[in-house]
Amino acid sequence: MTNIRYYPLMRSKAGELEALKLLAPDIKSSIAPIIQILPPAVGRKKDPIVKLIKDLSDKLKEFPIVYIDPKDIWKDQALCQLIFLELKKNGINVRPTIQTLAPKDLLDFLKEENFLDDNVCLRITSDYATSDVINRFYGLLFNHYNLTKEQTLLLIDFEYIAVSLIHLINSFLTLYQGIENIQDISRILVGAGSFPQDLSKFKDGDIGAIERTDLALFNRIKSTANIPDLAFADYCNLHPIYDNSTEKFEGTCSVKYTTDNAFIVFRGKQASKHPQGNQQYVQKCKELMKESYYKGPAFSYGDKCISDCASVAIGPGNAQKWVTYTVNHHITLMAQFPY
Repeated sequence: MTNIRYYPLMRSKAGELEALKLLAPDIKSSIAPIIQILPPAVGRKKDPIVKLIKDLSDKLKEFPIVYIDPKDIWKDQALCQLIFLELKKNGINVRPTIQTLAPKDLLDFLKEENFLDDNVCLRITSDYATSDVINRFYGLLFNHYNLTKEQTLLLIDFEYIAVSLIHLINSFLTLYQGIENIQDISRILVGAGSFPQDLSKFKDGDIGAIERTDLALFNRIKSTANIPDLAFADYCNLHPIYDNSTEKFEGTCSVKYTTDNAFIVFRGKQASKHPQGNQQYVQKCKELMKESYYKGPAFSYGDKCISDCASVAIGPGNAQKWVTYTVNHHITLMAQFPY
């Protein structure tokens, strides 16, 4: 899968999955989404498990490979297994993302159903980012499941960047130097996110910038470590740590637009607290289209929707729609980025 240029780290949320579905075919062919499966929502009319599998099957077609990370549903092994089997049955080239402490039942199932044969992603998050942990985990996978380094991607996931880049670079280099036979690993991915949990640092009407320290970290590691075929993974324009308690709160009508080195935020107010309600998005789109970094309506589905919203060719949408539009733009940009 050396033709894969970018690995977006995503969640099984409707807006994010729709952003993937609406990517152009050439963009789909050059990325491999890594999808964190969230527990299905309960209390809705439709069966949440049936809906989840239908959404995943519908939205993840046409990608050369899709990595599924079931960590958040480990406790429900029946659901874990059902997702992998149903996606495979529906023609998705689905491969597992395995984190440390993955339950034996899951690993046994993945081995039995041939999901460990090739292209497995081992994801190491900040809490477990030591060479000792990685070497022991590879030892387990090799000795008990016949997996080799040549069959795996290694994702070093720094999650939200809250410390200096120098600290993270040194941590990465120490980790890299301590992994046994590191040269045998199929590919190493550097993952991180720099979008904050909320937009409280900006006031209504602000146009503000958030530095893309995730991309800066990758570029500095790449120039320092000289690792062949190092690849970039990020959390798009979303905060890396998912908090389902935020679902209870009304978001603001803000547009978040990714550029080569920053997230630009066109800050609005909550619809219920502004006389224009969701129509605020129309004005935000008009403001964005005046900027030199706006890519134009032909760049992506998301950029077309920004243009259409500004001209009132489509409605202003809601928070979920704007996740779809701006994540779609972000992925299109990063899939073509000159790493």
